[in-house]
Amino acid sequence: MLDRSLLEVKDLDGLSFWTRPGTLDINIVSENIQGDCYRLKTLKERGILLEFVVDIGAHIGGFAASVKALWPEATIVCFEPLPDNFELLVENTKAFSNVFCIPKAVTGKPQGMLRFRNYQDWGKLAGAWNTGAGQIAPDGDLEVPSCSWDDVVATARVFRQGVGVHGGAIDYLKLDCEGAEVDIATAGFESDTLKQIGRIVGESHNGETTQEILQQFLSSSHRLEMRMDAIPGPSGVGWFTGVHYSIDE
Repeated sequence: MLDRSLLEVKDLDGLSFWTRPGTLDINIVSENIQGDCYRLKTLKERGILLEFVVDIGAHIGGFAASVKALWPEATIVCFEPLPDNFELLVENTKAFSNVFCIPKAVTGKPQGMLRFRNYQDWGKLAGAWNTGAGQIAPDGDLEVPSCSWDDVVATARVFRQGVGVHGGAIDYLKLDCEGAEVDIATAGFESDTLKQIGRIVGESHNGETTQEILQQFLSSSHRLEMRMDAIPGPSGVGWFTGVHYSIDE
């Protein structure tokens, strides 16, 4: 349980967020809300409707809040494994209807348990609380439940039916899982469920190698655009956007 006396409430564009001082919380939220790193405002300006969204690597709710600000009626299913982040995610999204938070890591493997190493020290020293695939280790000090891509699709189906969203498609899948995106994307391709997703947008890690793998596995169902951030090269961070071939743009 987070001590609220150690937290700060920050306001961005009319939205309020509980954050941890001295961390990257507000930077990551601002990247979503003000930086529009997932290009949601462009979709809104073009009249595109997002009814059902899945957020993998939800952090403390910046992306979910940015979706709800633009499409108030949208349903969002958020996955976030780190307990401290998850607590803030729930707090920061509780004012919105139809936002469902799942405390699980998403991987390319069957449902089980996952361990992260040096969780407390890494979070405090880095100021990020944004541990991802690079910190996964069998002897890790933090154990969290995990689920597979098929579990994500099944969970999304339950919530979609519960709120009365018809059809089987996920309009927008956001992937920001600090290096696990390849496992998730390739598992989705193998289970043939990526074809049910209109747009797949996320961070890519490990530079050109990840880009090549994503291109290989997504190109059969989605037009793929890759763009690099300010860290080019083999270990760089970039962004990818996949738009289903059935969407005429």
